[in-house]
Amino acid sequence: MGLARYAERQATEEGAGAQRAQGYLMGRFGLSESQALRWIQDRAAELRFDTAAVAAVVLAGDVVEGAGGLPLIVGEWSVPATLEVEAYLDTNDEEVAARVFAALDRLAEELGYDPPQVTQIERGSIWRRAKAALGRGIQNRDVVQRLVKAERALELITLDVRQAEVDGKLAEAVSTLVASLADVPEACLRVGSILLIKHPTVNGPALVTRNLSQLEIRALERFPEIQANPRMALAGLATAVASIEVDSEP
Repeated sequence: MGLARYAERQATEEGAGAQRAQGYLMGRFGLSESQALRWIQDRAAELRFDTAAVAAVVLAGDVVEGAGGLPLIVGEWSVPATLEVEAYLDTNDEEVAARVFAALDRLAEELGYDPPQVTQIERGSIWRRAKAALGRGIQNRDVVQRLVKAERALELITLDVRQAEVDGKLAEAVSTLVASLADVPEACLRVGSILLIKHPTVNGPALVTRNLSQLEIRALERFPEIQANPRMALAGLATAVASIEVDSEP
């Protein structure tokens, strides 16, 4: 087969694969044709794959329902072998801090990780950094699905909504974590891609949760001090992400 004929055949096969993947996303997740195509293109850009590779992942069934009902890829790149578990607490009360740390560690364990091992702790205000290793025998798909459920539970709790979909051990762990912050005026907690912020406002304490992108996680790892100012953490994170994007430009 000549090179031109081979290239034409490959393009046809890749196009057919992308179309089948679009159809799968439309049927399973209720996306429109344009939404499905955009999702494939965005994932290809994010993971530095071509669209044919993303389509193959989709057709292999390696997607689960993520935040907002959108598809989320499950794969080796989706689940870290080591989970960052960090907490900045605007308190010097060791008992209060211990309750928060226990609740934070429990959430990490419910996600499928071993008990976090403390790597650094600073006092004044209390800032603890720890890491948790992925539990033996835990499958990536299980971790991703648990993360999605935990993110949804946090979202509903911060909106003061109670729904049956967040029942179970993960929801209980999330509820315990939020409750542990009752005596902490300001806090910034992170379990992997889950960020939970508490800070005071004129209308009382505000709870904000965010599902971090890979770029945002990189920004926090590069500039961890962002978390020491919960009120301005999201603004600081946006600035850090912008600086990383500028640095990565050719």
